[in-house]
Amino acid sequence: MSVKKTKHGDTIVEVCICITIFALVAIVNIGLMNNGLNTAQRTLEVTMARTAMDSQAEALRFIHNNYLSERNFTSGNMQFKKIWDTIKSLSRNTTNSGTDAQLFDINNAKTCADAYKNQVDHYSAFVVNPRLVVPDIAPKYRGYQYAGSVSATTASIMDNMLVSGKDGANRLKTASLYPRIIYSTTPSSASGLIAADDDSTLKNDNEKLYQFINRAEGIWVIAVFSNQNDKNRSEYFDFYIRTCWQAAGTTAPSTITTIMRLYNPEVIQE
Repeated sequence: MSVKKTKHGDTIVEVCICITIFALVAIVNIGLMNNGLNTAQRTLEVTMARTAMDSQAEALRFIHNNYLSERNFTSGNMQFKKIWDTIKSLSRNTTNSGTDAQLFDINNAKTCADAYKNQVDHYSAFVVNPRLVVPDIAPKYRGYQYAGSVSATTASIMDNMLVSGKDGANRLKTASLYPRIIYSTTPSSASGLIAADDDSTLKNDNEKLYQFINRAEGIWVIAVFSNQNDKNRSEYFDFYIRTCWQAAGTTAPSTITTIMRLYNPEVIQE
């Protein structure tokens, strides 16, 4: 008596169900991996942005504190006064209503390009070079020295220490990756610096320091004075340190703003 064989292969429906389940599991896992990578990338970008913002805040505090410490000096020995005066000249006043206030509010910008158009172009935004905060009588930077008169020297310092959106060099730009300052070994073309031929040990480019700002991406500072009538007698200055960039895995721009208040050394009582 023969035994009837009952074994058979999987039907096409069963194969399709297995493939579908496998595909769904793979898609879910890939999505989770992408979300995890994007989260890690965004965390890194936020950390880098806050580091750049902290460096701006510390540089401003350094200038402010040094100016406070030398208020009793004679005008010729006040090394940080011109630096503070330059920052003060870039300060602006904002109104509580109208177009001026709308342009000042970064939340009104739909893209970082809009933020730059409203903030950097409309206001006198700037960044401080934290690697080059030096007194205005410094004879030379490492590997470079000044050319020209004392007034030209001061202008050279300011051009390399304070990068403004109004200086015509277009060194404030939208972020290509995340908020950062990109440095160079050579100064701005408008700086009036020449190579220091007397220092032969620095003629090799590999030995020169990355101390000049080539461009600042996605970060800027706006100084706002309190007295609407006279910035010179303003009680304090609020510094809005702002960043904007397109974070990984997002459609809306990512922005971080911190506000630092520094009281005007010229009106603080002894």
